[in-house]
Amino acid sequence: MNIKIYLDIACPYCYIAKKKFEEALKEFDEVDFDIEYKSFELNYEAPKYPEETLITSLSERTGVSEEEIKRQYRILIESAKAEGIELNLENVVPSNTRDAHRLLKFAIQEGKGSETLDELYYRNFKLNENVADKNVLLSVAEAVELDTARAKEVIEDESEFAELVLEDFNYGKILGVQSVPHFIFNERFKMNGAAEVDLYIYAIEKTLDDMKKGDL
Repeated sequence: MNIKIYLDIACPYCYIAKKKFEEALKEFDEVDFDIEYKSFELNYEAPKYPEETLITSLSERTGVSEEEIKRQYRILIESAKAEGIELNLENVVPSNTRDAHRLLKFAIQEGKGSETLDELYYRNFKLNENVADKNVLLSVAEAVELDTARAKEVIEDESEFAELVLEDFNYGKILGVQSVPHFIFNERFKMNGAAEVDLYIYAIEKTLDDMKKGDL
């Protein structure tokens, strides 16, 4: 079963959704999953070294008040705790995620996409490191035991894997992706937003049923 997951490193909902989705996968030991992490930059114009806080930046882009964003984040923080995730959202650096996505593409090529994504989320939302900073990205590569020399080349050369990142975004738009996380099961059944574990189980079961019927 092919499952595409459109996400951004800047999306805390994607972080939580990944954990809940992985819990759902444990219910299907005999299923062969082909999981693809797809890049979808929520703000590709974000600076690498922003001066504003995440909450201020988000408020200016969306028109939602800072008070409302803080309220939503308090709910999100409690939801994350249930998955064993600690979020420090008020101190997140709202930087550009292009280079982080490029590193992720390299990690996927090396068979270490999931753990690299986890490490990027941890650095961003727990440690509040700037995931656009080259030294931070190199540290991520070292933490997940990627080839450090090759990772450094990727990080330094902004053209490497950039085409794949842009390809994901553009094709995602064609598929109707407008926000993340966005799940696509076997190119057909779609789920948008961070869902509970039971809903991911339902989506997988529905897809399996359709596959048995020959509909997928």
